[in-house]
Amino acid sequence: MRRRIRFTKKPITPDENYARVNNILSADKLPMSPECQRVALQDIKRALGEYFDVEDLTMDVREDGRIFDVTIHFSAFRVKSFHILKN
Repeated sequence: MRRRIRFTKKPITPDENYARVNNILSADKLPMSPECQRVALQDIKRALGEYFDVEDLTMDVREDGRIFDVTIHFSAFRVKSFHILKN
């Protein structure tokens, strides 16, 4: 016995449509793509990790004309100690 299965697309509500369009337009206005921001945060965390035990690292990038305002915020639960050898 064969059965026919029909797939119907659920209609998109106006709220869902607005949210989807808003997300697309907001992403277009970002100075850095989310993927680029993720990679930059990885590099920054690696560099800061030389000096601190880093957690909760965030970055905010805003464009103001031809200048980018970059704010980096992080918490550290320990500052790593350095031993300097003297002759």
